[in-house]
Amino acid sequence: MNNFWEDQLSPGYYDNIVTTGIKNKRGIQACWHILTYKKVAKYINDSFNHLDYACGPGTLIGQFTNANSIGVDLSSNQINYAIEKYGTKGNFITIDNYDLSKQINKFEIVTILGLFEYLDDNDILILLDKIYDSLKEGGKLIVTTPNYGGSMYFIDKALNLFGPVNYNLQNINKFSSRRLVNLIDKSKFSSFKISKFNNIFLFLSFLNLELGQIYEKYFARLTKNKFGLLLFLDLTK
Repeated sequence: MNNFWEDQLSPGYYDNIVTTGIKNKRGIQACWHILTYKKVAKYINDSFNHLDYACGPGTLIGQFTNANSIGVDLSSNQINYAIEKYGTKGNFITIDNYDLSKQINKFEIVTILGLFEYLDDNDILILLDKIYDSLKEGGKLIVTTPNYGGSMYFIDKALNLFGPVNYNLQNINKFSSRRLVNLIDKSKFSSFKISKFNNIFLFLSFLNLELGQIYEKYFARLTKNKFGLLLFLDLTK
């Protein structure tokens, strides 16, 4: 997996999707990420100690939060990009240079966005227990991962076939909400909630970014988040 993230994705790949979408006021991928970042950012108070695990190019920290943030990632290319662009907004470190097991009772909140699908169950459980120990009492872990309990299978295949990056060999873990609950039950976390978000109306952002966000939020409220292409996991220590 390490070679994939270093060799297949250009520095700032996901950040450029977001910034280009904002500039052009359109873009499905941009809307996908923006909706995710905005939803997650609501949980991050400016006074919090925050860890963004698998932070990529640092977009969440750099554009959507003002907390005391640390971003760690496997890719040195993405970390170097984050340092250069968002170095004043957070401290960015490669995972090889960050010992999570030593961060005991340190964070009010940890975020892991779009990582679980690339890890096997055992690695996820090991990571979850380390995160649990790193949280202060009452602290939260926020996780997002694709919802394969619905139409995501077909969207995933289309993206891998026609998109600029093929994740087929990297995406080894496909969760439904039930399967995710069964996995979390094996971790140290006992208090958690799962919901769904990023429904099909975000595809209207192909025409206009604001239009996609408005209709996605309206449909989410109307259906009480029963439908969505992503799973949103809110865990409390």
